[in-house]
Amino acid sequence: MKSTFSSEIVEISETIEIPEWHKRELEKRLEAYHTNPEVGSPWQAYSCTNFQESAPESGQ
Repeated sequence: MKSTFSSEIVEISETIEIPEWHKRELEKRLEAYHTNPEVGSPWQAYSCTNFQESAPESGQ
């Protein structure tokens, strides 16, 4: 699945113009990850927390 997802990103990035400042920011973040991969949270942990905080309470 990873290789399929990666190839889809490549296809999209070839059809959508990404601003240079955005590319630089992504490179900076990727370099920070490679330098210290233990720091930060995986997307799954963030997305679950984010959705739980923004979810309406049941019964409303």
